Amino acid sequence: MQWSRYTWIMLVIWNLLLRALNLQTLTSQDMVTLFLRLFSQEAAHNLAQQNLMKGSAILTL
Repeated sequence: MQWSRYTWIMLVIWNLLLRALNLQTLTSQDMVTLFLRLFSQEAAHNLAQQNLMKGSAILTL
């Protein structure tokens, strides 16, 4: 979960930087979509790691 918070902060900083440089910024919808995509990838990765650990535990029994 902590990784997601840092990702969101980096997206906000990136958007502020683009705005300061008068470049095209991400819309709120784009930011939320990107954040949710990254968040779901993190959740899938964590689940895969948990399943891998469970599989390793079963193999050692």
